[in-house]
Amino acid sequence: MPEIDAVLISHPDLAHLGALPYLVGKLGLKAPIYATIPVYKMGLMFMYDAFEAKKKDEDFDLWDLDDVDAAFDNVTQLKYSQHFKIATDQADGASIFITPYAAGTYLSLRSTLFNNCLPRALDWWNSVEDSQRN
Repeated sequence: MPEIDAVLISHPDLAHLGALPYLVGKLGLKAPIYATIPVYKMGLMFMYDAFEAKKKDEDFDLWDLDDVDAAFDNVTQLKYSQHFKIATDQADGASIFITPYAAGTYLSLRSTLFNNCLPRALDWWNSVEDSQRN
């Protein structure tokens, strides 16, 4: 899956990370994955529980617990307010950072980047050729 450069997990529920075990375990996603420590811990437990519930109620074979483990083994756990560099432009040295903050009522990852210009930064990152990223 070369078109995915990074995955940011914002919430520990099926809607936000339900496809992750399938992407990693079945499709071979190699992109770095980021989540806060609470999202990581609760998400891992939630995915185990979701698998057991699906297995009990239906013939479920999209992903299994080994895929869950493989996916979460690849997660970089971030502390709140940790400024973390996820990319650097080799041409001019500009870097892309994420910083997770507590979002209020729900434990999640809210990233800030250069005054919230993450979409522009990701557009830039997507325009950089693979040979320039290595």
